[in-house]
Amino acid sequence: MKNLVLSFAILTSVLSFAQQREDRNLRGERKRVAQGIKSGEIKPREAVAIEKQAQDVKQAKRAAAADG
Repeated sequence: MKNLVLSFAILTSVLSFAQQREDRNLRGERKRVAQGIKSGEIKPREAVAIEKQAQDVKQAKRAAAADG
């Protein structure tokens, strides 16, 4: 029973850390895209495509995690 509780606690903390890291990476990407738009290197239409790709990756990761 102790091992089960400990395993659950470890799994929960690892998943929480992974989610935080993913959120931080996504924020960084959004910041870089905003800078690219501001500097003119990225067009708004390209920014929309980049955001869509990021959401697709996030959804695929969720589906993979749910599938095991």
